[in-house]
Amino acid sequence: MKVTDEHKSICDYNETAQIDLRPYLIENPMMVKTTDYIPKCLDYMRKFHMRHIPVLHPADGKLKGIITR
Repeated sequence: MKVTDEHKSICDYNETAQIDLRPYLIENPMMVKTTDYIPKCLDYMRKFHMRHIPVLHPADGKLKGIITR
């Protein structure tokens, strides 16, 4: 789709607007920790048909990476 002047004017008009994406998010996503073994991660990905799985630090829960197919 080509961006037209109309699209640009709509974006400029709504420059400070925010979109609430919470209805589209998964509340309890599947994730692994940095201490988990790769076979466990692969089992999760196969069992739940996942393409990406977040990797969290076990102590602070911060995102350390993402494993993808």
